Amino acid sequence: MKNQTTSSKTENAMKHLFWKCKEKENETIWDDVRDNNIKQIREDIKQLGSWPLADSDWNPDSFDLNGLLQKIPSITGQRKLDISFGIFQVSMPGARKLFIEPTYETYDVEIIEEVLTDVLGTPPGKSEVQDIDFFGHELKKIASYKAQNITIPIDDYSKVKSAIPDVDIDKLLQQLLSNNKAKWDKIKNQIYELNGFHQKAKLIQQLIRDHKRSAANYLIYKYAHTAYSYLSKIETKCHETVIENLPFPSIRVFVRNHFDKNAMKDVDTLVEDMKTNYIDLIENSEFLTEKTKKGAIQKMKSMKKTIAYPEEFEASGALDNIHAAIIDDPLFHTSFPKYAKIAGVGSIIGHEIDHAFGPTSVNFDENGNYKKWWDAQDLEKYENRSMCLVDQYEQYDDPHFGKNLNGTLTVNEIISDELGHDVAWRIFKKMDLSQEKKIIGFEDYSIEKLYFQIGATNYCAPRPQHTLREQLEDPHSTLSFRVNGVFSNKKEFAETFNSPVGSPMNPVKNFNAYGIIFKESYSENGWSG
Repeated sequence: MKNQTTSSKTENAMKHLFWKCKEKENETIWDDVRDNNIKQIREDIKQLGSWPLADSDWNPDSFDLNGLLQKIPSITGQRKLDISFGIFQVSMPGARKLFIEPTYETYDVEIIEEVLTDVLGTPPGKSEVQDIDFFGHELKKIASYKAQNITIPIDDYSKVKSAIPDVDIDKLLQQLLSNNKAKWDKIKNQIYELNGFHQKAKLIQQLIRDHKRSAANYLIYKYAHTAYSYLSKIETKCHETVIENLPFPSIRVFVRNHFDKNAMKDVDTLVEDMKTNYIDLIENSEFLTEKTKKGAIQKMKSMKKTIAYPEEFEASGALDNIHAAIIDDPLFHTSFPKYAKIAGVGSIIGHEIDHAFGPTSVNFDENGNYKKWWDAQDLEKYENRSMCLVDQYEQYDDPHFGKNLNGTLTVNEIISDELGHDVAWRIFKKMDLSQEKKIIGFEDYSIEKLYFQIGATNYCAPRPQHTLREQLEDPHSTLSFRVNGVFSNKKEFAETFNSPVGSPMNPVKNFNAYGIIFKESYSENGWSG
């Protein structure tokens, strides 16, 4: 990070965080900072109430669950837009909606031991570590249970807030607004459940009642873990720390210094092509009724777009959540051939558009209002076919994580991956590519093969460094599945590479998401390549 003067408060905050992070490289300074912060964590924990593993006189009758939950919320999630209360979390996938859902947080035993040793000042007993590990895994089991359906009925807030009788959800959420009544009156009507929270809340309630000591140990540990995570020496590089903790300012700096604005026109055209092809698919669907078609087309036509970022966000200090990086080299460049452009970012753009028709989004109309606009029979078919993708993912033998994956958590993203590719492929096949140049070194490849090769690079990465536990908390499928799992469902892939029926990339039973929404049936006998 260049040490240049700036009047931007956000850029100064980035610089301050960067140089504070760099202090870790000075052992003397860092040891003092770390010791002081651990002392502060210990003092903060005292304010949370009695911690069973550190208090031999702990009394379960004095356990104040609501009081504890009020003191431990933490910001979490990949975009830092979720708030965890330990036993559930509030997620904010969109600007105008809040969703309450079960939490998938757990902690590795080795990390629990490390945190407790430093925070307590002495190695913890084995039983205390097991107690925290037990409660976290029980919560995760509950969160991972398959709901009765994929397009979960989203209850109104009056039902959601009473889902866990022992927890005053109303009070917990209001405190996040500093008890601002005017804001609360507006927001409370935009709070819904997600991932079967209303169904699973009863199990969470019973778990806490049956294991009060474990619940108290786990929740206070959660607070300690969150605070301690900023003290770890084994952490990301400092520029990555800045990007992770200050994502919006970091994006703006990237746009200002490295983004090719000429790409915006090409991508704008591509987005319009995507919308047109989605509408064409909906209009020609073999099983959607007219009621569902009408609602889906209206939703697509009403969809607004912002390519990279709005012009008003050029101003210093202005922030926005943008995806400028995906419309930049190596995924996209104005000089790339047409097929390379659509192969590089087409499926990503299609993926984001398709979130309007995912298992959660089918409950909302074009204005973002909760509305049952799908025909009941259409929705039942959608449910059944979505479950096929859940089953496929859970049966997928990932090269790094094996057959241990959670399709219930990832189904929204899997469907969007599948349909994003389908629409991008339709656009690709309509293009006049007769005058397009081949990529140097791949002159002997057909353009169809190049399309798939380029598309696969979106998820090309070194062997994952994260654990299975962390993967099971990620709503996205594994990188391997996002390539091999998705492509194995595609007739066009089997035909392009002559994949024999029954091979890994052309299995006997295909779970093509295109068939979920647009076609009456899909292949259960493989694709003839």
